[in-house]
Amino acid sequence: MSWARSLIDSDIASWIFSDECYVHLFRNSNLCKEGINATIEEPINWKTSMMIWGGISIVFGKMLFIKKEKYAINSQVYIRDILQGYIEPLDGDYTFVQDGATAHTARQTMEYCWENGIDVKTQSPKSPDLNPIEMIWANLKRKVEKRRPDSKARLIAAIQESWDEISFEEVQNSILKVKNERARQVIEAQGEWS
Repeated sequence: MSWARSLIDSDIASWIFSDECYVHLFRNSNLCKEGINATIEEPINWKTSMMIWGGISIVFGKMLFIKKEKYAINSQVYIRDILQGYIEPLDGDYTFVQDGATAHTARQTMEYCWENGIDVKTQSPKSPDLNPIEMIWANLKRKVEKRRPDSKARLIAAIQESWDEISFEEVQNSILKVKNERARQVIEAQGEWS
């Protein structure tokens, strides 16, 4: 409940809510009109997925990193790709909100943040509904699915195109919904399911 209270009691406009997720290459069906041959240009690997990182903020807008290569996300990679690539270059005061993943909370990562003036808050581990980017992820995945990508390259393109379609208003609304509705519901339910 302390995380919910901090969302309500703080000015979160300059907070950057971040998270990673996987977007999978899949189709719900392989149907086509009768008499038309269904062709697939490339063999589809139904297990193909892309890991993405995103950050959203009322002040700083939205940021997206698509992890196109296969490598583990450790502290060094997180510092290089996310903190140095997206967070550190921002002008102005901000609070960077991340979950408790090992790469995020490793000593090396936290020391880097402290040494470089990155104000970090670690989100409560059992409250994904209190991270507004989860609403953005859900919408992004719906948009990607509608595009029906059938290869890794098209999946990457669909992710980027879908991300570009997400408006500032949607980002702002998701953040304000968490602050003004969901956090209050968690407190009213005394931390139980709301």
